[in-house]
Amino acid sequence: MAFASWATYLLTKVFLLPNIISLEVKGSGAGLSASTTALLAMIHCVWAAAEAYTAPSIVLTSQSHDGLHVFDEFRESYAWLSHNTDVDDKLPVFGLRKQNHIGVASWWDYGYQRTAMANRTVVVDNNTWNNTHIATVGTALSSPEKAAWEIFNSFDVKYVLVVFGGVIGYSSDDINKFLWMVRVGGGRDGQYRIDSEATPTMLNCLMFVETDGKGYDRVRRTEIGKKNFKLTHFEELASPYQLRFDFSSYTETTRQLTG
Repeated sequence: MAFASWATYLLTKVFLLPNIISLEVKGSGAGLSASTTALLAMIHCVWAAAEAYTAPSIVLTSQSHDGLHVFDEFRESYAWLSHNTDVDDKLPVFGLRKQNHIGVASWWDYGYQRTAMANRTVVVDNNTWNNTHIATVGTALSSPEKAAWEIFNSFDVKYVLVVFGGVIGYSSDDINKFLWMVRVGGGRDGQYRIDSEATPTMLNCLMFVETDGKGYDRVRRTEIGKKNFKLTHFEELASPYQLRFDFSSYTETTRQLTG
């Protein structure tokens, strides 16, 4: 970045600025405008090169009132992994499990980095060609601790890497990627259900309680998980068809509370 700043200074001082001054003396308005545009374009290009293309993506930077801050946690975490785990702590390819092979599991985004910088074999990486592997990791990361342990233990995983950026304001962490872990994991081994094993979130959401919660779901071939529920803030108006179309409205109490 220092080199880019000096490059901007030299280009402005030695080349562009003298030409602009010369055109001002000659009174060429069109030439002055063109030179000014060229100067601004040059400054922008050099700035973009310095900010967007010179620093490696593995090193994070931020600017504040007290200067530039560099966050080197990615490289340091891979260095820790390299120095504190054995080279044989490698995760086997799924379906080719070997006894005593242990490794590190994480979401696929960090696969190439961990392979190159920590010299550890990974389950999934940025190639993303094997959706089954990615779905398995996504299922584990979005499961309760015991279920996740069972998945990872079946493949002799010893370490799990999770990235959290809430302390420094890094938004591309695993919390922001969590929705994709659920989507990809659910595509392989979905747990989308409305029976008695459904989550409280599902059983209490408006979409569910507006359905016919009285008996058996012939589409999903399961008994409704929560029956005869009472609506508090809505009231059913009509449901006149075999293919259920449920019409409801706010209750008068809710209207008064919300103004």
